[in-house]
Amino acid sequence: MDHHGPQMRVPASGRHRYQPCYCEENVWWLCQHQSLAELERWVVFISNPARQCVLLEQRASPAGRAVIWDYHVILLACGEAQLEVWDLDTQLGVPVPLVSYLAQTFPPLPPGGAAFMPLFRVVPVGDFLTTFATDRSHMLAPDGSWLAPPPPWAAPAADGQEANLMRFVDMGDDAAGDVVDLAGLLRRFAGADAGGRRR
Repeated sequence: MDHHGPQMRVPASGRHRYQPCYCEENVWWLCQHQSLAELERWVVFISNPARQCVLLEQRASPAGRAVIWDYHVILLACGEAQLEVWDLDTQLGVPVPLVSYLAQTFPPLPPGGAAFMPLFRVVPVGDFLTTFATDRSHMLAPDGSWLAPPPPWAAPAADGQEANLMRFVDMGDDAAGDVVDLAGLLRRFAGADAGGRRR
């Protein structure tokens, strides 16, 4: 579905790169997709101190069931009319309006569920592409086997950067960008227009 004209056309099947369980690399490639190049964009890391975030509508779980990720990574882009989320792991479609994505992905938590509350590290795409690096070591089991099959492409790494994925995931680290909670993310972006300006 083409929500916002040619520049927001969803990358056709086979034209974007996707590997389950490697969301940070999927987003790294999305950041460089020509259909999104002229849009203001942010990479958003989702995690918390417990590394246990509850997400709904993920392809890794049956419909209506939640999955608990230690972290997840999405792309936020300014379309012509609204901010939209590009998450290749969601069952909601791509792209999805930000407010709809947040409402359908992050369920209300019961009393005592504070440990599962998500935090969001918001990083401008330019900063992400010039600082991010992964060596995929977080996906290796103690015996050296892969916890999930790795992508067929080389691990992304900015020039001169050592592996730093877990610094982006660690919400207490000042690696890059700003860290906000769900309410803070909505305050920052839900009232923004297509140019990223507050209404």
